[in-house]
Amino acid sequence: MQRYYMHVIDDGERLLDAEGTELKDLDAAKAVAIGGIRSVVAHSFTTGEPCNILAIEICDSAGSVLLPVTVAEAVAAPLERLLSIVHSHDSVR
Repeated sequence: MQRYYMHVIDDGERLLDAEGTELKDLDAAKAVAIGGIRSVVAHSFTTGEPCNILAIEICDSAGSVLLPVTVAEAVAAPLERLLSIVHSHDSVR
């Protein structure tokens, strides 16, 4: 297990994760980051509040960025599925 730090890039600010999370590997950390971004975006859609998150930077204990995960990357697959459903529904009409 390794400790990963998920620093949030939010409207120009870098919000530091001081505690970090112990995870199996970088793929697990990426999954956590994607889930976090999707949760923030969903909350924004549900409440109508602005969504200012731009990315989560996955860092090691030295502060080196191992992997940035953008909002675009996190929502691409669900958005494609949604658009596919909408387009298939439109073609039925």
